[in-house]
Amino acid sequence: MTSFDAALSAAARLDEKELGRPWTWRGKAVLDVRYALYRTLEEAQEAHARAAAGAHPESRRLLALAQRAFGRMRRDSGCAPAAARACASCASS
Repeated sequence: MTSFDAALSAAARLDEKELGRPWTWRGKAVLDVRYALYRTLEEAQEAHARAAAGAHPESRRLLALAQRAFGRMRRDSGCAPAAARACASCASS
């Protein structure tokens, strides 16, 4: 589990009382924890969008296409990634 996933899991366990606590956002505004979590996720999405929108080398784009095609091939052949090691046809490839 990544630290991001762990943080999301911890946030999901917060109850209404904890979500309503005051939170100082960047030393300026006082928000509740609920809104601070929302803003944090919003900024993470913006950062991901900026990173994904950047120029990528052709090799990276080709690899992404190949990985997508390989995933479709496994899905269509009935081999899920976790089961692929046990599948005789996938293990031989």
